Amino acid sequence: MRFILALFFLFFLSCKKIDFVQLSTSTIVSNIYQNIKVDSNSKTRFIYKPTAFQSTNGLKRGYQGVPAIGYNDGIIYVAWMAGHANEEKGNYIVVVSSLDKGFSWSQELILAPTIDSFRCIDPMFWNEPNGNLRLGWTTTAYYFDGGVSGAWSIGIKATNSNCLITKPYRMFDGVSNVKPLFRDSKPNEILFPVSGWTLTSGQFPNSVSVPTSIAGPRIYSFNFNYINGQSYISSSFISKISTKNYPRDYDEHIIAEQGKDTLNCLLRSSSLGFYSSTSFDAGNTWTQAIPFTKVGNTTSSRVFYGKLNSGNMLLVLNSSKKRDSLAAFLSKDLGRTWPYKLPIFNPLSSYPDVAQDEQGNILLVFDQNRYPYGRIYFTKFTENDVISGISSSIKLSFVSKIK
Repeated sequence: MRFILALFFLFFLSCKKIDFVQLSTSTIVSNIYQNIKVDSNSKTRFIYKPTAFQSTNGLKRGYQGVPAIGYNDGIIYVAWMAGHANEEKGNYIVVVSSLDKGFSWSQELILAPTIDSFRCIDPMFWNEPNGNLRLGWTTTAYYFDGGVSGAWSIGIKATNSNCLITKPYRMFDGVSNVKPLFRDSKPNEILFPVSGWTLTSGQFPNSVSVPTSIAGPRIYSFNFNYINGQSYISSSFISKISTKNYPRDYDEHIIAEQGKDTLNCLLRSSSLGFYSSTSFDAGNTWTQAIPFTKVGNTTSSRVFYGKLNSGNMLLVLNSSKKRDSLAAFLSKDLGRTWPYKLPIFNPLSSYPDVAQDEQGNILLVFDQNRYPYGRIYFTKFTENDVISGISSSIKLSFVSKIK
């Protein structure tokens, strides 16, 4: 027995500097922050501290949108998708940071495909249970390859003079561009909403039929354990939500916790706004989706939906049948009612994402007119601002814009 234990101990020590090791029940994910130029597995190249705006290493920028926001150690991070003129081959991801609470922004990193016909799309920020910030994205051939090239993530840290990342880790097949759910009752578990888009070649050239195994809105569970400085992740498929009673394409579903085992999911339809489905067994089974009408009109576009540090719930979406009238709603009863509304931006706008700082400030980004103006907006507000409903409390600034 001692001999076996000794062999295990030696094996463990030998793994301490290994970036990626597949175990029988979990994966050791790299926590070594470094300057990685190219990752062949994710087909991604990393360009650090880019200085040119319109063109960086041959990457033209006439289109940008689909922003994400993250926060860690006093630094705000924003990422978005960019390209020449549209969602097209060659799309890449821009990452910026602010060390002064959003007053100024520095370009930190670009994630670009290593193959001309591929795209890096749909960035997403989230924090591990230990607080480390991670950036996720999807690599895909052409417009969409069915999700088979995978969704990936890296740890990211920015300083005044440098940006470092960890080795990319493949999370799952498909796309996830919304904040995952941190379980109150299980602090080391995170639930990720993952979509296998259903598109046709008539909608977008070179779109591939999605394998049945990954089509539609799915839920994955990731459990994190930290042993002697190493991060161990075990993941598993939990469930798939039925979409039989409404038209769908991108899903972009997002989950919030309403009780110990009660979860609610908002799902994007292709033309009828948002639908709602509930699980009473921690995400294993789901009710038939019904139209979400608790805040009035909604449209087919990504939303933010989640619990704030206070325990109250926040919903940010286009309060309209079009992509305009962006507003924040607050619920004090776990999403049963939404009596508080803060108008944020009335013109064309879409794809809000939210993070919070230590003081409880709500940090919000969204985009406007991705081509040709490519405007990425930032603002911050408090729960009291939402309760008061006074829109003059909103002070907008640009993170980036083309025009």
